[in-house]
Amino acid sequence: MDNLADTLRQFQSGTLGQAEMFARVDRLLASTPESVSNLLKTLNDAHRRAPLPAEVYGEVERRIAQAIEARQRQRVGDEETYVQTKPLQPPTQPAGIAGPPGAAVERMKGVGDTLNGRFVLEECVGFGGMGTVYKALDLRKLEASDRHPYIAIKVLNVQFQGHPKSLIALQREARKAQTLAHPNIVAVYDFDRDGPMVYITMEYLQGKSLSQMLRAPDFHVLPFDEAMKIVSGMGRALAYAHERGFVHCDFKPANVILTETGGVKVIDFGIAR
Repeated sequence: MDNLADTLRQFQSGTLGQAEMFARVDRLLASTPESVSNLLKTLNDAHRRAPLPAEVYGEVERRIAQAIEARQRQRVGDEETYVQTKPLQPPTQPAGIAGPPGAAVERMKGVGDTLNGRFVLEECVGFGGMGTVYKALDLRKLEASDRHPYIAIKVLNVQFQGHPKSLIALQREARKAQTLAHPNIVAVYDFDRDGPMVYITMEYLQGKSLSQMLRAPDFHVLPFDEAMKIVSGMGRALAYAHERGFVHCDFKPANVILTETGGVKVIDFGIAR
């Protein structure tokens, strides 16, 4: 039976055409639904061994992401936006941000790399339709002996980074989120870019999403007081946003984080209106 590593290896060696390679990828996604998220790691491992063309990497990544999203939608009624993955390392500069003719293509950064000489990407903690979320060490905070030197960084996925208005869209998301300074809403700090990589920096949350808790095999009905604490936290976050003219257009358990310290945080106001 074909696997993704062999399929990519045959494509890179020239024994498999691009159209057939994509067809095999689609067959693999359809036949291995329970391990589809592991294909992201396989894709990145293959790219590290032999770099794939940017458009090929982006298309394979897009198809895997769509399969993950479809699987989550089927399992939990469209509750899950992000899934845990191994470190993602997008390959090369996408179309739309290319340099002068003949210039070397800039490698996309991933786990182990540093953005703008400040943010060290240590771990991929989430993957969604438009962005990948990393845990990052802020070297400035570390230098200042900050007790909490970690932040979260949301980086636009390869297929969106080439869009000429990607920076504008992310800036608007950051501006909206910065307006919503509330204990029950994730804090967003700023937006920036490093070469082709467009990203937002935000508060790093240790915990799990409400959807992960509800889907856990050992989950049982919550006591009334515990349930009301979560509901009240969500309600306060939404009421605060509504008072300022914002409606969260993707509110669901996956966008509610239950922190290890007992807090409730609503995330992903990126498509708020």
